[in-house]
Amino acid sequence: MLCAHCIYLSVGILCQLRSLVAQRRSALCLRDLFVDRLDTPSSRTGTSRIDELRSGECMEGGHRVKHFIFAVFCATASLFGADGLVVTSGVTFSAHLPENGGIASAFLSGLNVSGVVAAQSVPLPLSLAGVTVDVCGASAPLYAIADLGGYQQINFQVPWESQFIFDGTVDYYRCVVTVRQGGFQATQNAYVWFVAADVFFTPDFVGIMQHGADYSLVTRSHPAVPGEAVVLYAAALPQTSPPVLTGAAAPYSPLAVVPEPNLSFLWIEIDVVIDSLSVHPSFVGLVPGQVGLYQLNFRVPETISAGDHSLKIVIGECKAINGDGCRGPEGPFSSSNSVVLPVGTP
Repeated sequence: MLCAHCIYLSVGILCQLRSLVAQRRSALCLRDLFVDRLDTPSSRTGTSRIDELRSGECMEGGHRVKHFIFAVFCATASLFGADGLVVTSGVTFSAHLPENGGIASAFLSGLNVSGVVAAQSVPLPLSLAGVTVDVCGASAPLYAIADLGGYQQINFQVPWESQFIFDGTVDYYRCVVTVRQGGFQATQNAYVWFVAADVFFTPDFVGIMQHGADYSLVTRSHPAVPGEAVVLYAAALPQTSPPVLTGAAAPYSPLAVVPEPNLSFLWIEIDVVIDSLSVHPSFVGLVPGQVGLYQLNFRVPETISAGDHSLKIVIGECKAINGDGCRGPEGPFSSSNSVVLPVGTP
């Protein structure tokens, strides 16, 4: 049975941008804090209902900023556990807990919350409206909590300190997530799914990307072109250097960059894969001033044809065992969700 209300997750992606090292300084306004309701349930069981793209405004550093609200998830009764709690990726809304540092959402009923209660500063608070979230024994920073008329949504960052429990199944770990408010408590033994990243996308599944020249949004009506520099946005990528604390905003200087060691005993490579073509980004790191938001700067291949192309993030690694050296990323390889890269003619 489907819920009566779907959720609009507000992700402020197109904000005032300034120049940064490699001409990529992003002053992004990430406000995945607001929710709206849709009275018509999805007609497809267990799938997202994506109905419209709405626009709004937020203020960032005195500049008026556009943000976009995406209808991305409709909770189903079958997803809720015995305690009425389900944990998902806060980006793709697949039913798993992201890796450390990722953005997650919890859906439940029973909280006493009025409207939307959003974090007003960074570091993000560990409590909003008396609500706390414990992730494998570590307190999670909260982006926002909202009442959706019969159930509630909490957006939080998965703490870097959380220690997942291997359950004996290949590639699967578990983590006990507990939501508390006063005497109320709800718990889920959530699966942790190790993916390369969670890539943000629009209602038509186009990845959240910006043209490198003017930072306008990449859309089907304003597509990328061969040879163009593009900025892609994602979450749940590896820890950076310098490391950024749980709930803290990424620094402007030095930039928080995801390291890609090229050593005889350890080799890690992060690529943007377009269809079957791998492109190595010129920059992978956290967006300055934001919590848990990454950007990848890459160039669209010169030889790519016009039309829609599949895009995902892939991480390959090699760890030397028994003295065998690494000659490059040999596996295991992990992939993000796939999004659409629309390409036009030059």
